[in-house]
Amino acid sequence: MSEGFARALLHHRRLVVAALVVAALAGAWSARELRVGFDPEQLVAVESEVATDQARLDRVFGMSPPAVVVVLDARGGPGPLTSDQGLVAMHRLALQLREIDGVARVEGLTTSRLPRAALEEGTLDSLEDADERVEPLVRAIVDAEPDRFPAGLLSLGAPLALRPIGGDGPLSVEEAGEVRALIRSVPLVRGRLISDDERVAVIVALLSTSDAGTAEQIVREVRARVAASALDGVAVAVTGLPAMREEMNRALREDQVQLVGLAVLGTLIVLVVGMRSRAGVALPLGAVGIALALTMGLMAATGTTLNLLTNMLPPLLLTIGLAEAMHMVLRHGEEVRAGRDTVEAAIEAVKTMWLPCFVTTFTTAVGFAALMVAESSALRVFGGLAAAASMLGYVVT
Repeated sequence: MSEGFARALLHHRRLVVAALVVAALAGAWSARELRVGFDPEQLVAVESEVATDQARLDRVFGMSPPAVVVVLDARGGPGPLTSDQGLVAMHRLALQLREIDGVARVEGLTTSRLPRAALEEGTLDSLEDADERVEPLVRAIVDAEPDRFPAGLLSLGAPLALRPIGGDGPLSVEEAGEVRALIRSVPLVRGRLISDDERVAVIVALLSTSDAGTAEQIVREVRARVAASALDGVAVAVTGLPAMREEMNRALREDQVQLVGLAVLGTLIVLVVGMRSRAGVALPLGAVGIALALTMGLMAATGTTLNLLTNMLPPLLLTIGLAEAMHMVLRHGEEVRAGRDTVEAAIEAVKTMWLPCFVTTFTTAVGFAALMVAESSALRVFGGLAAAASMLGYVVT
């Protein structure tokens, strides 16, 4: 770097610092829109393979909507969930979940369209007890009229109706009795919608969208409604793939705050012990803070998601950028102690240190950029961002 450029840089240092601070504030403001997305498939799969497999599954089986599962566990309570009170409460919760925007339908004991006999009397079983001659007579009639009874005796069976027991209003005591009778008569219900001991049941909310952001909002609304309708003696848990992703995204945000906080605390301790001056603490932290804000703003502006890999960028940038800033401050102190004034010492520090810092930063950036040839999109994005952030930190320093 020429001495003229270094002098011009130091001559306009207030303007340069002001521009950096404004850019950092803009980056920090944009970082509020930074999206958080936990997508483990990105870490292990190639996009073309994922797209091909997903298209094949959708073509053969149809597209399955994501589901949020509410599990009600009354094993620690006084009685089974099939009591009148338990069924009424479950139906009320199911209706509340159905009201959430983005929920296509809700499946449960009172809301699922399950098969039930439409006729309660007049079946062949009831006729057998009435007279021993009835069955042979019925068989003869059926055999004599094959056009009228194409399915034989099956044509005389009671028709089945597919409809939920509960309506759009509160569940009545009579309907609760129908639910208990249905559990006994339909074996497929046990072990799926309710356990064999009738103390664990599920309510499934099928979503109408696969958008991750919308699904996360729906999960939060489901959690709020479940919390507002707490049942005595019943433990309620919200699970399913959308709920797991929402929980992981929340943990990712909390981890980000903790990681950056711990990194800043460790950095502060090192600077206080090693530099022992206010400038030696403030300048490196300021340079790294500006670079970090610019990087987060860049991620938000480009629509990059904060995932398991990009989550490591802030503490990584804090560590890499801190070393360069400390070298610059220490070299400036050496020049001052050698007899130069503050501005001349800064000019000499810039002239002397720009190349060593550039070489170390550039080699680090090249190492990160090598990840851009990986087949995984998550690795490519992380490599490109880490390389750009490293060089951005160098320029700010």
